[in-house]
Order: sequence, then C-alpha cells, then structure tokens
Amino acid sequence: MSEEVKVKRFVLMVGHTYYASGGFNDYHGSFNTKEEAELAQKKWLEENYTLTWSHIVDLETSMLYGQGEGCNPMRFFRS
Repeated sequence: MSEEVKVKRFVLMVGHTYYASGGFNDYHGSFNTKEEAELAQKKWLEENYTLTWSHIVDLETSMLYGQGEGCNPMRFFRS
C-alpha cells in the first residue's frame, strides 16, 4: 500500500548540480507559505553542504525561486 502525499502550495526541490536525482527524487517538502519554504531551504543547504542548488515553486502562480548553481528556468504547465 502506498502512502498518500498531499502537496502544499510551495514545493522545495534540492539537489546536486552534477548528481541530481531527477524529478520527484529532488523533492524535499511542501509548505503553506513561501517563508516556511525558505526556512527549510536554508536549513537543507546549511546542513547538507554538498547540495548546490534549490528551487522553491509556487504551484498557484507558477513562480520559480532558485538558488545556487544549476538553477535553470523550469517550464510549467499553465491552463
């Protein structure tokens, strides 16, 4: 039986520039506010010094907030 994942508005993706897991394997949580996501982003990058990039995505507006090496623009599906 698989566990249900409920994704909140702001999604945090974190990884390595040269060793990205790809896709959902770079997912490191979702949050109700951008501020919560930014705190988690800061913590992940400080505690895991080998991680070199991160994205916060606002699922309501399709805005991408990136940090670090390898933060290339992502394409979003819009209705």
